[in-house]
Amino acid sequence: VGLAALYLVNQAPLYEAEVTIEIRTAAPQVLGSELEPVIDPAAGATYWSTLEYYETQYRVIRSRAVAQEVVTALQLAEDLEFLGIDPEADRETRREALERIDPVAHLIGMTTVNSIPDSHLVAVLVQNQDRELATRLANTIAEVYVERNERRQQRGTDAAFQWLQAERAQMRERVEEAEQQLLEYRRSQNIHAASLEA
Repeated sequence: VGLAALYLVNQAPLYEAEVTIEIRTAAPQVLGSELEPVIDPAAGATYWSTLEYYETQYRVIRSRAVAQEVVTALQLAEDLEFLGIDPEADRETRREALERIDPVAHLIGMTTVNSIPDSHLVAVLVQNQDRELATRLANTIAEVYVERNERRQQRGTDAAFQWLQAERAQMRERVEEAEQQLLEYRRSQNIHAASLEA
């Protein structure tokens, strides 16, 4: 007990920062809120498919892609404190330690994702010996995840816009073709009435 107490007293404190994210299963309304979706992703969704969706999102939050963006945004690959490398060590020792450590895997290792029961919320927890760094890491992970979702939704909106533009061009061609056929019919039938009804 004495050795355990001595060990714990000499340990640096470990801080845990938590950020909460809301995850929704509803699809983005890329054509505007006035239009009803053709397919409602929640309709017919089973408990298991919803569970799979949330599990997927939890894994995305802890993915290498998200962690890599966080490492790049905060320049963690050279941050000796984050990597747990002694800044007082000689240059060669620091260089070898930097080569051994994968900052992305290191960040993933200190990140935990927990679902909050009976809600659409998820808690992202980051543990670190530096309280401010733990907070910055948790907040940046949440920001990167949200930004990635926004970019994905923007790509959906762009694709819908391009599809509508193509449909519009096709409809314009059809209208012009129909008008040309009507004009030719009027000429062939010697119809001189000004109005289409006549």
